[in-house]
Amino acid sequence: MRSIGKFVRIGAAVAVGATAARPVPAQNADQIVAKMNAAYANAKTYQAVYQTEMSLKSKGSMSLTIDLKTVPEKKLYFHIYPSGPGTGEMGRRSAGLRMIMVDDGTTGWAYVEPLNSYMKGPHASSFDAITSSYGILLGHMKPKPGTIRLLRTETLLGRPVYVLQVGNRSNRAADDSISMLAYVDKQTFLVRRTEMSGLKSGDSISLVTTVKSDRVDAPLSDSTFQFTPPSGAKEMPPPRN
Repeated sequence: MRSIGKFVRIGAAVAVGATAARPVPAQNADQIVAKMNAAYANAKTYQAVYQTEMSLKSKGSMSLTIDLKTVPEKKLYFHIYPSGPGTGEMGRRSAGLRMIMVDDGTTGWAYVEPLNSYMKGPHASSFDAITSSYGILLGHMKPKPGTIRLLRTETLLGRPVYVLQVGNRSNRAADDSISMLAYVDKQTFLVRRTEMSGLKSGDSISLVTTVKSDRVDAPLSDSTFQFTPPSGAKEMPPPRN
């Protein structure tokens, strides 16, 4: 599913702050990340509905809903569709952003609903190429020393959270610089929101993804991860590397 991950990647980046609270010691950041990674890795199943707000200064904005179901590292169901009209060019294009990605542990599928077309490829060893493009973290954070710190604690949507700052990723030649905030639940160590912001090819971009609802270890049937191309659907070749 490596090529499928590349096929669905749209870019990222954002920043919408919540109410600041008391500062906390930066040396705890690594412990929080380790517990966050473990929370997802130890889950038998994880299901969540996300709200994503994406904008690019020169091209407008779009609102997306993402329905995710996963057996961590093994199976994935990922349905993305517009949840609002958006603005500008991005808003107009968002109507076509209706996709379903399914990985049953053997084969991965990506289906584009407006085109009634699909691609398939081998099972992905990691789903990060798909989920991280939309600001969704499911563990796997392995920050380099000094690139992540704990900014503060606060309350987000009624729950106490740690606010982590992940250091800038920059490429001066491409005029890119993106930073991220991750809001990690203090009780469950699951990520409640990510905010990415910065520059992409010199243009200001932002991406905010918030968990609207989620469940851990709820039963998921095998049929959740099965995909049969609809009648008349055309198979597309995977994109070249």
